[in-house]
Amino acid sequence: MMGKSPKEIIRGTAKVIGRWCGVPKMVCVSVYDYVYAVFNLALAWCYGSRWYLTVAAMMFSLGSMRIALVLIPKNGGKRTAVPSYMLSTALMLLLLNVVLAVMVHMTVVGSGMAEPHGMSVMIAIAAYTFTKFGFVVTKAVSKKRDKGPLAVSMRYIVYAETAISIVNLQRSMIASFGHESIEWSTRMNLSTGIAACIFIAYLGLVLLVRGCGHANPMRQTSGRSS
Repeated sequence: MMGKSPKEIIRGTAKVIGRWCGVPKMVCVSVYDYVYAVFNLALAWCYGSRWYLTVAAMMFSLGSMRIALVLIPKNGGKRTAVPSYMLSTALMLLLLNVVLAVMVHMTVVGSGMAEPHGMSVMIAIAAYTFTKFGFVVTKAVSKKRDKGPLAVSMRYIVYAETAISIVNLQRSMIASFGHESIEWSTRMNLSTGIAACIFIAYLGLVLLVRGCGHANPMRQTSGRSS
């Protein structure tokens, strides 16, 4: 802090405080997501289901990435870290999208069919899904959304979590309460799964393009300075 003016010191301190003030809120959200992941892990153990095991793994991965984005240093406000965390988030979304596509295919061909659940299990899955969906809608219609790269990356992670939970909810509801034909169940699971995969792929590609767009000007700037 040597050589800095009082205004710079105050401004830097305010940035640090502002960043860490968001940590308790993010911790609460992450604990909520981790509880849901553990819940799916318990379902995977009870039913021997690879689907719920995969859902738990994806939720753990997305939650861990979101926490990492919150704690990432901003390097004094510079943009040097922007491409790295945007690209890493994009690659994670695209990778998880491939995993989700494989699991949807396994469900359609019958090797990953859902097991019927009791009312308490379905209420827990529905409560998490509707909570996440409400949070996403609130953020989507907010006029004061932060359009910075870090905020966009975190928002897209929440969108991906919501899409996965919707697929999980529909799959479980059809198995537990559906009385239609197998063809109808397969068609519904396939259509919802494909829509979720397309949506998550779109999120990943948007982050990938934006990350590359941030990286190219920086390379040009560094090339001129050298």
